[in-house]
Parts: sequence; C-alpha cells; structure tokens
Amino acid sequence: MPRKVQTKPKTISLLANGSSRLWEVSIEEEPAKKNGMVIEGPAVYVAFQLITLDAVSQMLNFLREHLPSERDDDEWVESRDSLKIGRLGRSSVLLVWDYEGDRCYLKVLDRGKEGSSIHVTLHKDDIEMIIEATSQAVEDLTE
Repeated sequence: MPRKVQTKPKTISLLANGSSRLWEVSIEEEPAKKNGMVIEGPAVYVAFQLITLDAVSQMLNFLREHLPSERDDDEWVESRDSLKIGRLGRSSVLLVWDYEGDRCYLKVLDRGKEGSSIHVTLHKDDIEMIIEATSQAVEDLTE
C-alpha cells in the first residue's frame, strides 16, 4: 500500500502591489527564495525572481528618467539605457530603452548557447501606466 506523504503548502505572501488602468505590478515573498515580481498587462504576464528588492525602485527610476526622452544625444549606452531587474530560470530579465521609438523593451534574455529571448514592447502609454502601478508598489514597500 503506498504511503501518503504530507507536504506543507507553499506560502507566498504579497509584499506590495499597484495597479493602473491596464497594468498591475505585484511583489511577492516566498520562503527560501528571492522575492518575486509579476508584471501583468493587457496581453502579457511575466513572473520572475527579483535580483534584490531594491530593483523595484531602480525600475521605477529607470522608467521615469527615460520617459521624457528629449535627449540631444540619442546614442544608446548599455550602462545608462538597460537595467537588469531579475531572473527567470537561467535567463536575465531586463528593461532596455530604445530612443528611436521612445519605447522600452521588457526582455527575458538567455545568455546561453541558444541565445533565446523574449521582447515585450512597452510604448509611452504602457510605460506611464507601469510607472503608476510600480510607484504604488514602492510606496507599499516603504511603509
């Protein structure tokens, strides 16, 4: 007769969240793991592990600084125009600004041999809503 193994259910706690008209951002805590982030919009759902909890504030600052992109210098500089915010398995999760179209890409990038990637294009309206939702989450984290 097979033995029944009792397992404790995983406990995931909501640390912070925010929402705007079409976008939602939530920060979750799971014991024995790094904090997770979920970004959900009209046609996208991305859940990943944050590098650090501070990555949420860094993401907010990155989007705020880049949105009014009226730069004289539209040259892309990796250290200024991309931000690693998390991991999805072996892949990095990044925000990458594109000056040509005043848009930002949310990228899931595998730096392995395959070089696979997923790019979600965020246009001005999306970015503004994500800023609104993320700022609410940051407020929750600082309370």
